[in-house]
Amino acid sequence: MPGSERWREEKHGLPENPHFLSFTTKPFISTQAYDFWCESVATDFEFEPPTRDQRLSFRARAAGLAWRQADFFDTRSDAISGFRSQRHIEADGLDSLSIGFIVEGARVTEDNSGQETRTTAGQFFVYDGASPSRFRWTHHRALYLVIRRDQVAAAIGKAEVKADTLAARLATSPVAPLLREHFLSMSRHMTQLSPLQQAFVLNQAVELALLALVSPTHIRQHPLAPSTLAETAMGYIGLNLRDPALSAEKVAKALGVSRATLYRAFLDQGCGIAEAIRDARLEKARALLEAAARETSVTDIALQCGILDTVNFSRQFRRRFGLAPTDFKLERLSATAPGEGE
Repeated sequence: MPGSERWREEKHGLPENPHFLSFTTKPFISTQAYDFWCESVATDFEFEPPTRDQRLSFRARAAGLAWRQADFFDTRSDAISGFRSQRHIEADGLDSLSIGFIVEGARVTEDNSGQETRTTAGQFFVYDGASPSRFRWTHHRALYLVIRRDQVAAAIGKAEVKADTLAARLATSPVAPLLREHFLSMSRHMTQLSPLQQAFVLNQAVELALLALVSPTHIRQHPLAPSTLAETAMGYIGLNLRDPALSAEKVAKALGVSRATLYRAFLDQGCGIAEAIRDARLEKARALLEAAARETSVTDIALQCGILDTVNFSRQFRRRFGLAPTDFKLERLSATAPGEGE
């Protein structure tokens, strides 16, 4: 509500359904853009006085989903720096954690002890809204998932949540690539989804983030729901189909569970994990064949799917789709070829 007071969670509450929000400095003349961004958008922080270049040319924009369960934003901004003090924390009562992924640029933060941490493109970081800190960004693009502290504490089995510990777990988690791809996909498609679909993909982002933050030891002590484990395993499988050695054992080790636990999770979904890997390879092969150029060989496509035995591949493909891979490819090429006389 432009012109009204600043939003406060305890007074105004959080939306029951996801709401799409968009902010940009584009409508403002250059000398107003920096002040608009600092005073009306990024209100969690206090920013350094603008340099001459910032005063004349600063540009930033953000778009995303706000919801009572989680928030997600895609932010692009010119270089900016500032801090969050104890005064800010007491004033807004913000008690959330942000899982951030840097697409472009770099972020440097400094904690109360003066310890600096630098995060660059392709890396995750964790920001704790309840801890004072200083930061500086280069020109950048970053994706943020904002989740509630109690969710993280429950997932990791500890009342005390430390941002640096969580960031270290993200850096080594086999689930991190799945989370990155989910973030990027959400940023591309969130405006095309209904509120119900937005809620679903936000929930999936939270589940992936929590799984990435949990240590393998804690997973063994506090098993995931079978459906969540099977879904996460399928995400890992999808990212690793090129690996000919992909197996149930490899997936179980990556997710920090036993093979028996993984088998049970897939049986609860009505299939076996070897069958799931095989079907995922065949589905990827079909998609590649549909888009393949005439000169692309079936063997090359099989290799892209981690398949070394092309004879067995042809037999399995025919059984699933009714045509051998070569015939499937030729049929698609014929269907898309220009007609005679055109």
